[in-house]
Amino acid sequence: MAEQELIFVQDLDVHFDIGREGFGKSSARKVRAVDGLTLKIRPGETMGLVGESGCGKSTAGRAILRLVDPTRGRVMFDGQDLSALGPRGLRQMRKRMQIVHQDPYASLNPRMKVKDIVGESLIVHGLAKGRAVAPRVAALLETVGLGTEAMERYPHEFSGGQRQRVGIARALAVEPDFIVLDESISALDVSIQAQIINLLKDLQRDTGVTYLFISHDMAVVRHMSDRVAVMYLGAVVEMGPSESLYASPRHPYTRALLKSVPVPQVTAAGKPTLEGIKGELASPMEVHKGCRFCNRCPLVQDICRQSPPTLDVVTPGHFAACHFSDRLATAA
Repeated sequence: MAEQELIFVQDLDVHFDIGREGFGKSSARKVRAVDGLTLKIRPGETMGLVGESGCGKSTAGRAILRLVDPTRGRVMFDGQDLSALGPRGLRQMRKRMQIVHQDPYASLNPRMKVKDIVGESLIVHGLAKGRAVAPRVAALLETVGLGTEAMERYPHEFSGGQRQRVGIARALAVEPDFIVLDESISALDVSIQAQIINLLKDLQRDTGVTYLFISHDMAVVRHMSDRVAVMYLGAVVEMGPSESLYASPRHPYTRALLKSVPVPQVTAAGKPTLEGIKGELASPMEVHKGCRFCNRCPLVQDICRQSPPTLDVVTPGHFAACHFSDRLATAA
C-alpha cells in the first residue's frame, strides 16, 4: 500500500444471511449490502461517500471500522490489516478511529451526563483518570462550541445540533486520526447543518483528522469533501476530486443523482426543475452479471448486461465504472 494512504479498502464484501426462500429450498438468501468495495483515503482529506438510501454506505463505514465484520476483503489502516487484529489489538486501534452517528437523539445514553458520555472513552483508553478527566472533558466541550456548564446536563436537555456537538466531542476525546461521519448532519435543520459543517472543517484544519463523510445530500458532500466516491448497490461506480466529479460526471448514475438535486430555477409553468432516476433499484440479493446500473441506465447496450465494467481512469485521479464513460465527458 502506498504510504500516502491512511485507509485502503480492497474488495470488501458485507453479506447478511436473511434465511431460506421457503419450503424445500436448501440455499440461504443473502443481502449484498457491500459488494466488492475498493476505496483509498489519504491522511487529512475528507472523502465523501454518496448514494441512494440502501446502497450500503453506512454498512461500508461500519465495516471499515470493524463495527461490522466483513464477509470478504480487507481494510488496511495505516499499513495495519484490521481483519488480522484480535480483540485487544482492535481495542487499541479504536483510539485512532471513531464514528459520529446519524441520529443525535439515539446515539447518546439518556441516563448519562455529558461529562460521563465524553469522559468514558478517556477512562477506557487510559488517557485520563480521576480528577484529570473533568478538565479534559471541559476542553473538548469548548472545542465543539459548548460551555463547561453542559457537563452536568443530560442529552434530553440539548437541541439536536447541541447533541451532535456532544457526539463530535466524544469522538475527538481519544484524538483519533480517522472519523467516519455517518449521515451526521442529515437529521438537523439546514442552519444547524451549516454550523456543524463549519465546525468539522475547523477541527480538520486544526488537528489534521481524516474524514469519511457519508451522506445522500449531494450539495453538502460537494461543499465538505476533497474527493467523492459514488456508491451504487454496494460498490463504487465513480470516484474523483469533488470539483471534477461534479463538473463532469462520467457515470450515468452520478449524472442522474446530480440532476435529481433541486436547483434554484423554475420552468415556465412555475414548477421547480427536477429530474428523478428512472427505473427501480435492483435487489441487493441479486448477483449482478453485468453492470449493476444497467436496468436504469439510458445508455445501456448488450455489453452492459453481459460484462461488468471496471473502475478505470477517465482523467487523472478520476475513475468511473462505465463502458461508455467517454460519452459523458461534458458537464451534467
